[in-house]
Amino acid sequence: LAELGADLDVATNDNVAWTPAYIASQENNVEIIRALVDFGADLNKATADGATPAHIASLHGHAGALRTLAEPGADLDVEDLY
Repeated sequence: LAELGADLDVATNDNVAWTPAYIASQENNVEIIRALVDFGADLNKATADGATPAHIASLHGHAGALRTLAEPGADLDVEDLY
């Protein structure tokens, strides 16, 4: 879908606004995170409550996802709304 121009930063159409990078980070899916990086996804786009993919990866203890987010430069120091 990315090759056809799909928006990789589109958020879920609900009150949480999760992005593909956020969901992949929540699930520790390093392969999907890498694919999103390769296609230019925004790894710092926050959810409705200000949480980023790095926040959810760290919350769940997903070191692999955090490393994969950090390699291309995701902001690991951004604060959420809480």
